[in-house]
Amino acid sequence: HPWLWLAWLGTLLSFPLALQHRLIQQERRAMERALPDTILKIAGLLRSGQALHQAVGQLADVVDEVLHPCFEAIRTDLRIGISLADALRRQESRMGLDEFSLLSNCLRLGIVSGGTLAPTLEQLARDIQLRINLRAKLRVLTVQARGQAWVMSSMPGGLVVVVHLVDPDGLAPLFETVPGKLALGAAFLMNLAGAF
Repeated sequence: HPWLWLAWLGTLLSFPLALQHRLIQQERRAMERALPDTILKIAGLLRSGQALHQAVGQLADVVDEVLHPCFEAIRTDLRIGISLADALRRQESRMGLDEFSLLSNCLRLGIVSGGTLAPTLEQLARDIQLRINLRAKLRVLTVQARGQAWVMSSMPGGLVVVVHLVDPDGLAPLFETVPGKLALGAAFLMNLAGAF
């Protein structure tokens, strides 16, 4: 049936996009998890007496490998003469990660205001870790609801398949007439909207 081939082709073409989206999300979560430790390393470098500029430049050697490209890009920007504030802004726009935006804003404020930045960074690391933990709990709590939604949305299709196997002539008007095809299309779209 042409509709089935079209659905199969759509599924086949959307699989690589879904896989790429999943990999990007996994990488973002890994960056989020590594960020509190990185912030504590910055605070430790500042407490040891290093300047902020040097501490951020040195991070590329000591951070988790998932964040290494990020801080290597910042170090490269610093070496070619871009200011630390601008390098942080550039990396913030490249990453698009809320937690890194918080770190970037905190460091830029530290550049402007001066003073001791280590306690603020340590508090920021604790806050980001708390935020990550809350997101993880939320994901765990919503897994059951998402599973139920997919089961409920697959039930009408499963019912159509079962009825078609038991009584193929009973569903013939649904697949062979224009009003039946319109009703089937409308039901499919409403079911899809309900699932999402």
